Amino acid sequence: MFFVPSAFAQDDPIPENETKIVYAITFADDSAYHFRFYTLFGVSLQNYITGPYKVTEVVLEISGSSSQVRIYSTELLDPMDAQGIAQNVLPENLKKYANAPTQVANITAKGKEQVANTETIPVIKEYPITTHSKTIEFKVSSKEIKKFHRAILREFLDFKGELGSNSFKFTDTNI
Repeated sequence: MFFVPSAFAQDDPIPENETKIVYAITFADDSAYHFRFYTLFGVSLQNYITGPYKVTEVVLEISGSSSQVRIYSTELLDPMDAQGIAQNVLPENLKKYANAPTQVANITAKGKEQVANTETIPVIKEYPITTHSKTIEFKVSSKEIKKFHRAILREFLDFKGELGSNSFKFTDTNI
């Protein structure tokens, strides 16, 4: 007979009151995600560009779950942002060529206006690629994503067995 120590062994068991705390994240379209708060072991915020979009994404890592929770917002990339990015990566002698044409800026402004007036657009998944990727995804408004990150991070960093708030509700349907 032999003993294999567990990497998850704890000297101090989790108090029972902590194991019962459920955090609820609800969305404007009535979808929701609930989890036991003590299982949250990572919260990240990242910004990146993909295609014509700026993405702001919060990822929640939940202990014991094989899936990541991704809550994100997208905005059309402003031509001036693209110009700045291009100028940052180009050699000095080519930077003068990285200028966004005025017509592109005008068209983008009109496109942003039209997109801002649309109703909630759900996350679109492609079977089986995204449905089997072990992610749980929610798309939210750009106005609310950073509010959510601040709220969940505050609870995560200050958690001492009780939550100041045990929920967050996204209400903006313009995503």
